[in-house]
Amino acid sequence: MAENSTKFELVYFIYGKYDLLLKEALNRLTAKISTADRETLQVSRFSVLENDIDEIMISLETLSFLSGQRLIVVEDILEIKKAAQKRLLDYIGNPNPQTVLVITTSLDGKDGPKKLKQNQIYKACSTSKVAQVHEYKLKGGTSSWTKQRFAARGKTIDDKVLDFLLARVGDNLNRLENEITKISDAAGKDVKEIDKAIVEHVAAVAFEAEVFDLISTVIDRDAEMALTQLSTILMRDSALGRIFSLLERQFRLLLLTKTKGKGMRGQNLAKALGVSPGQTYYLEKQSRLFTLPQLKGALMSLVEIDHARKNSATPPKLLLEKTIVDLCGI
Repeated sequence: MAENSTKFELVYFIYGKYDLLLKEALNRLTAKISTADRETLQVSRFSVLENDIDEIMISLETLSFLSGQRLIVVEDILEIKKAAQKRLLDYIGNPNPQTVLVITTSLDGKDGPKKLKQNQIYKACSTSKVAQVHEYKLKGGTSSWTKQRFAARGKTIDDKVLDFLLARVGDNLNRLENEITKISDAAGKDVKEIDKAIVEHVAAVAFEAEVFDLISTVIDRDAEMALTQLSTILMRDSALGRIFSLLERQFRLLLLTKTKGKGMRGQNLAKALGVSPGQTYYLEKQSRLFTLPQLKGALMSLVEIDHARKNSATPPKLLLEKTIVDLCGI
């Protein structure tokens, strides 16, 4: 896409590996069309996975009674069905002059690039005189991008601390952007260089939040979702011991809520358990989902499997997965 151009094509096809880059490119284009157009820009978003092609085509082909452009975004184009594809191809051959169509897709998975090359919409846009095709990708890789994001917030980060951050967070740009914001806010305005202590603290908080979500899913007895969440956590952090520890702590607190904290609520329960008042709300709610024998059995199971993790030849990851399944089956 010609980022500095004030002339707009009627069709854009933008794609790339990272959703965040596509979102930002779309925001820039929307802002430029809004600035160039005297009227209020009408923006509509569709997905070929969620919206019927009739609905999309009506929006594309409708003429506005007011002057000015409309922006129609069509997402997930690699998943388009053949019948819908033909209608969209016909439109690209003769687009509505009052509408800017932005077709967008992320290249998820190993098959993404192959599916893109085979996609007829992509081929048509690549040869059309009224369309522009652009791939958005990282320049210089994730490390360079992360440094630029910190720099935009007036911060610097050295390579060792950066490597530590990326090892903890991974290369998902949406997650990275979120962590960069939290780390910068935690550092404060006066701190210009991000050190490992700040990263470690924020990353630990994020890790505990993810494990808390995992525990909530276990308590809801959703084994499939819990295993998916566990896999996501382990892709970024291999601290199996900490996960066992947090699981055991949560079930111990649930047991204490049902015994030591029986009849207590709010501040009194928080004081008795040594937790924040905010935590007591969830502990009260979750403890009602278990009987006393179930909680005692869950804790005994956690202690036994944690002992096996430290002393048996079975891979710790398998033991943790078994633990998750067993807890969901209580």
